Amino acid sequence: MTKTNQYWAIGISIAGLYFGISIMFGYIPGLESDVGTFQRLAKLAAMGVAEYGYFQTGLGAIVASLAFALLCLFSGKGSPDGGMGLD
Repeated sequence: MTKTNQYWAIGISIAGLYFGISIMFGYIPGLESDVGTFQRLAKLAAMGVAEYGYFQTGLGAIVASLAFALLCLFSGKGSPDGGMGLD
């Protein structure tokens, strides 16, 4: 595991916690954004809120971000090029 992987995992965890906790408290970040990626993520969260409610959608966002952070943390393990196939 490299320092870059650790930084990505920390960043993804923090972003996921912010996004999930915000949803749990009834605020969906990104709905008023002009950035397409944030708008798509907010629309996905709004659909989840409509189907499952604020708490479950926020909890799902937190769990998904922590799972993705773990994948980032251990990706490319044992490869000098970080798993990019440049050996």
